[in-house]
Amino acid sequence: MSLRRVGGIDLWVEEGGAAGSAAGSAADGPTLLLMHGLSGTGAIWSGVLDIVKRKWPGRWIAPDLRGHGRSAHAESYGIANH
Repeated sequence: MSLRRVGGIDLWVEEGGAAGSAAGSAADGPTLLLMHGLSGTGAIWSGVLDIVKRKWPGRWIAPDLRGHGRSAHAESYGIANH
């Protein structure tokens, strides 16, 4: 959905669910953070997003973590850099 600058790093983020600000809206509900594993991307959650969109009472976020998918990669790379 969009590229976001977070802590000086460009991260690709898919998100939804936060519609409006009236009491009882998704903005008042919990946030669901959908994290992928090493070498994955946020797209791993595409198979369940229809259910999340219909059933989750709050906001949801599915990022591509640093160095994965459409997010920025570091100059030097290794597990210690995360």
